[in-house]
Amino acid sequence: MSATSAQPPVEATPGAPPRPSGVPAEAAWNPNTGEWELSALDGEGRRDGLSSTWRADGTLAAETAYRAGERDGVWRRFHEDGSVAREGRYHEGRPDGLMRAVSCEAPSTELLQTCCVPPNAWRLEHDYDDGRLAEIRWFDRAGVHLLPSGAPHPIRPASVPREARFEEGRDQWTVSSYADGAQADGVWLRWARDGVLRERDEYRLGKPHGLWQRFDAAGGLGEESEWRDGGRTGAHRRVVGGAAVYTDARVHEERGSFDHDQAVGPWTLHDASGDVVAKRDLGAALDEASLLASPALLLPLPASGETGGVRGSARWESVSDELAASGRPVEALLAAARATASARDATPLRARLAQLALPRTPDGAVALANELTARADMPLVRLANGLVAGGDAASLLRALAAAISGREAAALDLVDAALLLAPERAAAHVTRALINVHLGRPDEVRADVAALPDDLAEQRTFIERYAHVIFGAFPFLPTHTVIETRFPDVPEAPEQPLDAVVTTVQKLATRLGLVRAAILARLPVDVVNAAPSWLPPDLSALLPDGPAPLASWEFEEVIEDDAADGEAATPADPPEPVLVTVDEALAIEPEASLPTLLRLARREWAAVCWLCWSVGLDRVALPTEIRPPADFGVAAGMTIERLWRCRDKLITGGLRALTQGIPGFVWEGVEIDLLPAVLAEIAAEEHLEMRAIFYWLCDAGVQSPWQDNLRTPD
Repeated sequence: MSATSAQPPVEATPGAPPRPSGVPAEAAWNPNTGEWELSALDGEGRRDGLSSTWRADGTLAAETAYRAGERDGVWRRFHEDGSVAREGRYHEGRPDGLMRAVSCEAPSTELLQTCCVPPNAWRLEHDYDDGRLAEIRWFDRAGVHLLPSGAPHPIRPASVPREARFEEGRDQWTVSSYADGAQADGVWLRWARDGVLRERDEYRLGKPHGLWQRFDAAGGLGEESEWRDGGRTGAHRRVVGGAAVYTDARVHEERGSFDHDQAVGPWTLHDASGDVVAKRDLGAALDEASLLASPALLLPLPASGETGGVRGSARWESVSDELAASGRPVEALLAAARATASARDATPLRARLAQLALPRTPDGAVALANELTARADMPLVRLANGLVAGGDAASLLRALAAAISGREAAALDLVDAALLLAPERAAAHVTRALINVHLGRPDEVRADVAALPDDLAEQRTFIERYAHVIFGAFPFLPTHTVIETRFPDVPEAPEQPLDAVVTTVQKLATRLGLVRAAILARLPVDVVNAAPSWLPPDLSALLPDGPAPLASWEFEEVIEDDAADGEAATPADPPEPVLVTVDEALAIEPEASLPTLLRLARREWAAVCWLCWSVGLDRVALPTEIRPPADFGVAAGMTIERLWRCRDKLITGGLRALTQGIPGFVWEGVEIDLLPAVLAEIAAEEHLEMRAIFYWLCDAGVQSPWQDNLRTPD
């Protein structure tokens, strides 16, 4: 390496300002920094030694030591009056040690920080350890250490280590550590302002893992639990004295275990002397599959079809006894809830709760239940485990009833039990109404809606509209629709031949029959026997030879863009063929709920109604001729317009339609813009099928109304 030398005089850089008299002739204008720069260079052209920069006005801006092209040594920036604005040291390109910034009496372009400067701050200090920022400190002009708010920083107690930082928002000192720069890892410690250790937590890669402890204001242990991979698993103890958590005022401490956040195994309650006041065995942890397969949630009642009244209650009590005796207390409580629902009497459940659950006070029980039900995605097993942990049973049973899928009869019993425990909690009527929707009982839905108070008026309106749609009749839709459109150009008549229309009507009848059969299979016997008016129509009369075959196939289609009016077509590469998939089969999920099936039925019914109307019928039947109504084209345009309007409601809340002046329409007695999202989705589903039918009818080149390219967003 050759000897270090200063760079030679340079020619004026294009766009550079006039060179002030104090700037050396050898300095070059750096357009990236907006400063004149003069650096000592080594034989390889790297900065080596002192590098100086000047502002456009000629004032000295900075001095930086370099070694072999990297910052190494002292670094300073200056205010315009020449005083030091900030200074520190670099080592091998990384800041190291104390970096300090200082304000200036005179006007200056050098700021302490571009934002978030505490009031009255005069000096800023950063501590670096080989490039890692360890601490930030603010000071006023008198040297008083400041918090971000500008208040004086508390004096660090002797018990708080040097690496702890003070968190003003939580009024505490904290030691924290991270893995990969972002995930909490290792031991975290938190002290009160006065230096008393209040919290000790362990993490592994962002998740609680290890021993967690909480300490009281005097430093005494208040709680400790083991955690594994983000969930409490292992031994647990907590001091509850004076917290009014348990019904026995002598209880000072609880001891037990958790397994993946479920309270399990023996739990004991101790007085201040350590003597056992009460004990419960909370059983083993459950997973969702085993919970849903429990006898407590199965229907019909094991070994008997007798599920109601006093006899049904007695049998559920027997199941509860068997589960309790076999060390399954959570399931025993669920069976007791079903016994209570059968007897219309809360006594069986209250007795079982007193026997199996931790005896919390009403306030303590509600607090635990609120903690568990606050999250919409709380696992079923944790809600159920909250029963033995002493959580408020009415709240937890209602939450379980709302969350259980595929066990509607059990869910109905659970919410009934919740109402028997706490009849004043009207919100449980909302849950029961929605469960009855799934059970196909609109009369019971209306009864629960009528029981809702005025402060639940919004929920009442939603359920009324939802039930009206789900349990609506199946009229011939075109005769109940105001047919209108803003489209200027609409087709005059269908292009599909009569035999294709007849075949499609029969395929729609077949599809609707599949949905109807699935609905009947899911309904309770008493509902089926009542032959409800909201069942989809039986169109088997349209299928004299049995169900129509529903096929699937693929074909390639070439779509050519038409030349614009007045423009001649220009030679170009031929368009690429597009693969089109047709699937006439109707996939019905085995676990599909009754509302889902009724939505499917509405969709299929809308399609067959508008298809029959389009060829001149005033009812759903097999057509014998094609005689389209005068407003056929208007209806075709309307389906496109209304589907767009439904999707705009779902995507922008109707804002795009509002800004473009596109009017809405009334669907099921409600303006589209007033529909809740779930009903707007149903409206969109119906209009999507209607649009596909009209697309198919109006283009003889379209092979099937079930082509996937007829269901694109636009």
